[in-house]
Amino acid sequence: MGAAWAAKLKADEAKWVRGISDKVTRKVVREGKQKSTELLESAQEQFEKGEKAKKPRKKAKHYEKASELANEGYIMELALVDYQAYKFFGFK
Repeated sequence: MGAAWAAKLKADEAKWVRGISDKVTRKVVREGKQKSTELLESAQEQFEKGEKAKKPRKKAKHYEKASELANEGYIMELALVDYQAYKFFGFK
């Protein structure tokens, strides 16, 4: 009786831990996608400001900022893909 109860308790605990882990994973992915989208939208805005700028230095400044924001956004997207693969395959 005691061994069966201990096994059930251990299974319930594992289910609870998986549930918490899944919630954390979904939250991390959701927030990461949101941040990535914000960065890419900011990059697009900076690029458009660069297109409208008259002076070459201002254009270069806006293009440089757009490039940095786009790089951060794409790095964030790749990190999310890596994180999801890590969680999917269950590496520890």
